[in-house]
Amino acid sequence: DWVDADELPVLKMPSREEIEADYAPGGLVNRMYPTYEPRDEQIAMALEVRDALVTGTHRVIEAGTGVGKSMAYLVPFAEAARRNNITVGIATKSNNLADQLMYHELPKLAEQLDGGLSFCALKGYDHYPCLRKLERMSRGQVEITTKRDPADTLTAVAVIMAYVCQSADGDLDSLGIRWRSVNRPDFTTASRECARRLCPFFPDKCLVHGARRRAAHADVVVTNHSLLFRNVAAEGRILPPIRHWVIDEAHSIEREARRQWARVVSADESRVLFERLGGSSTGALSQVSRDLATSEGSTLYLGLTAKATSAVARASMAIADVFDGVRELGRRARGGYDNANLWIGPELRESDDWHDFLQSAYTAIDALEQADKSVDALVQAVAADKPEVVVDLGDISRRLHELAENLKLIIDGTDEHYVYSLQVNRRLRAGGESMTAERIDIGEALATEWLPEVHTAIFASATMTVSKSFEHFNHAVGLDRIGASTSSSLHLDSSYDFDSNMAVVVAGDIPDPRDRESYLSALERVLVDAHLAMGGSVLTLFTNRRDMEELYARVEPKMARAGLELNCQQRNSSPRRLRDRFINEPTSSLFALKAFWEGFDASGETLRCVIIPKLPFSSPTDPLSCERNLREDRAWARYSLPEAVLEVKQAAGRLIRSSTDCGVLILADPRLVTKGYGKKFLTSLPTSSYQRIESAQIGHYLQLWRARHERRR
Repeated sequence: DWVDADELPVLKMPSREEIEADYAPGGLVNRMYPTYEPRDEQIAMALEVRDALVTGTHRVIEAGTGVGKSMAYLVPFAEAARRNNITVGIATKSNNLADQLMYHELPKLAEQLDGGLSFCALKGYDHYPCLRKLERMSRGQVEITTKRDPADTLTAVAVIMAYVCQSADGDLDSLGIRWRSVNRPDFTTASRECARRLCPFFPDKCLVHGARRRAAHADVVVTNHSLLFRNVAAEGRILPPIRHWVIDEAHSIEREARRQWARVVSADESRVLFERLGGSSTGALSQVSRDLATSEGSTLYLGLTAKATSAVARASMAIADVFDGVRELGRRARGGYDNANLWIGPELRESDDWHDFLQSAYTAIDALEQADKSVDALVQAVAADKPEVVVDLGDISRRLHELAENLKLIIDGTDEHYVYSLQVNRRLRAGGESMTAERIDIGEALATEWLPEVHTAIFASATMTVSKSFEHFNHAVGLDRIGASTSSSLHLDSSYDFDSNMAVVVAGDIPDPRDRESYLSALERVLVDAHLAMGGSVLTLFTNRRDMEELYARVEPKMARAGLELNCQQRNSSPRRLRDRFINEPTSSLFALKAFWEGFDASGETLRCVIIPKLPFSSPTDPLSCERNLREDRAWARYSLPEAVLEVKQAAGRLIRSSTDCGVLILADPRLVTKGYGKKFLTSLPTSSYQRIESAQIGHYLQLWRARHERRR
């Protein structure tokens, strides 16, 4: 029987010698992979993970590319699960790594372990069909809308229905359906939407909760960062009690936790919410009226329904006025970008514009609270006798309460755990407005709300240190708040020869980016020379769309005349298609934004050069940066600088993805040599040296590099 690891004083684990034997020639890992060769760094990591499990402490492990992190933690974690009858967890950022674990490494490990190994993937709610929604659809209680060919939509609906009847786990990802034909939210539910006890399929027939039960009886559960942090916010109601975790790709967890824990008031979401509520003729309120019209006690029920309908109508109009006000406030944001992100700080809160806005905001809060009370009173009255009638309304009632609470939090602005902001899409005349409260100190939240429940957390990534220091990461995840004896850090060099295979070039004579025209002209020459010298296969990573699009307009015609293809991440372009195009056309090149700074794999000759024109510092008007600067004297050096260093390390990691990859990293920001902090970037790269070259000579340097590289091949 599986037990909660909280009930065990210590874990039974293999000795260090036994773990070493697993990685020796002829050992466990060698049996899994016949061509496996032992790596000292991998064995060191496996022993560190084993020691952490034995002592119930945490580890931060920066393991360079090629160490083989997955197998280093999988073996000791599998042994911990099997020997102690507990469930252990692995949380990843990317689906690629999760699939690699689920379909390659864990099955191979299970084959070689005596007694096998049970494992499962646990995903978010929207990866599983909602049986309640499907049943209502089959009874014609829900209208299916589509902007596609109706025949395609009906085919997709039929496929989903058949799949649900036959699938053991219901994971929609394994169905491979084309979601352009149907709206995924029509078939799935979100954690906040789930009706739970009011749902006739809860808990035994529900596919979501069935997946959770399977996870509670598996040796290893693979999930993602998003679900892990949603579980923390839900006080452990989503995942089974897991006390030993590997957090792989851990460099991104602070940002993901902040995203998952954000309290958002969105115009689009509130519009959908009030459409679902409806009124006298549409939506859930109308459906309840029809269902109760002939029932016993209908006079009471219909009176409550009428009161709720009236309150909801007032709240709907009041919240619409709020978003009109948000759009007006958004005009104060500096910069010409389409998406304005405005800090709701002291200056804004003391302005006349904000005081004008408060009148509509307080009116909306009052109207939302009245609507919440009225709908809840209806749900409570009906649920006692006819719970099936108010399943949908119960879900919407919870969302209405959440909307009121979030708006009140943001308007009050007194909770110092949060930074407050508003967002407006300037390309739209209306719609897309939102207000957000984000946790400022994720480390503090993890140290108080998650780490105390976890015996061992292994944080692993190839990019964690800044100038060989773990200080920034440890603060970001809260390890510096729980006592020095509870965790330790380890850096393991890559098993790849970066010094031989990766050249780093700094164009130190580029003009300052603040002199925009001179900067862009100089950068244009570097980009043209680099693409021509490399014959394509260049990835240029930009920090803002305006520079990227202007340079693309200048550079692309010159590339076309030379017979080279250059693509650009335009608005509404598919990152996946751009990736596929880049990988399938070996000489094509790409100008790209944030989506390509990490997690993009293009090994071999497909990618031979990465260019970073500008260091990726957060905008000085970014709300989080503004709030930190208000609260701390050296906030930029403590947060923005190390975050930019880690982003550059991630981008540099796109270049060398295998032991045979070779490439050149070009850094074209003069601040690397004119500012003291430039050394932090250069000393954090996996190579031990760099070359400073005048921008006019970069093309010639690349020609020589390419000639040497091709001779070596």
